[in-house]
Amino acid sequence: MGCSVFIPDEEIINKKLKNFDGNYLLPEHLARRDKLTSCYKISKSIIGEGSSGQVCIGIKENKKYAIKKISKSKIKFPSQMIMEAEISLKVKHKNIMNYIEIFEDLKYISCVMELIEGGDLFDFILNHPLGHLPDDMAIDLMIQIFEVLDYLHSVKNIVHRDLKPENFLVQIDENNKPNLKLIDFGFAAYIPEENERLYEVVGTRAYSAPEIFEKCGYTEKVDEWSAGVIMFNILTGYEPFIGKNPSELKDSIKYGKIRFDLIENKELRAINEKLLDRDVQKRISAKEALTEIYKLKNNKNYKNTEEGNDSLKKEITIIIDNRKEILV
Repeated sequence: MGCSVFIPDEEIINKKLKNFDGNYLLPEHLARRDKLTSCYKISKSIIGEGSSGQVCIGIKENKKYAIKKISKSKIKFPSQMIMEAEISLKVKHKNIMNYIEIFEDLKYISCVMELIEGGDLFDFILNHPLGHLPDDMAIDLMIQIFEVLDYLHSVKNIVHRDLKPENFLVQIDENNKPNLKLIDFGFAAYIPEENERLYEVVGTRAYSAPEIFEKCGYTEKVDEWSAGVIMFNILTGYEPFIGKNPSELKDSIKYGKIRFDLIENKELRAINEKLLDRDVQKRISAKEALTEIYKLKNNKNYKNTEEGNDSLKKEITIIIDNRKEILV
């Protein structure tokens, strides 16, 4: 069967570009035209800075928000910006940073988001005394990652395409447990129809699936691969693929031996192997990974008891069959 390339962005975006003022990039249903400062008191302090803009704090009704101001002059791909805005406003999940609203004036696009106080997962792993995360904590974090991934794929029909530890912010809750918030939908796209493929080479190379580099394109399963790389990071503190330059790194991803033996827990190792299977047809989905890791979590807590079996069934039913119950 031949490969069918699926590049929906331009078709979708071109329709949306026809019917609004040329001074603006985003359609009115995505961005407000009134002044940001009429709704939010903007702090002068900068809490983050990137190549296209800055992040500051905005205050409304005594509540603080993070506001990312993007210079329109630095936006290279307008269609990608429109897709990012649309998807960011659409996704609502407890483990995704919540976009409140977007403003646009002649110079800036300003995205108002919930304020997350804390670092990212990369630093969280790096700074742990063990150099990696203990199994119990790793299991809880991977459940969060698989839940949000299953939500994106199964509920919203979206592929993220840039999953990496730096794109998960970490909040410590009142029980001193880490909670994750997925950010940055700059490379996100809608999942193609059956027998069609995405084709653009996007994302962060160290977390890219091998099929991204193939001419036949890829599907949402690239996210499962990226989750597998993150899982390897969490459990070992190491990168599964290395290279002195982009070409060597690509070869390592496509052909290199993966040191699964560095993962001490056999059950977690088995799940990781299924996520990092280079055969896309054999690679497990987020839903399947979630089911397996919940079985592992519950079997550990309630070994061979009726209470444990009942608890396991309830947990999987809540997460798998009633995914919408966990949305914000």
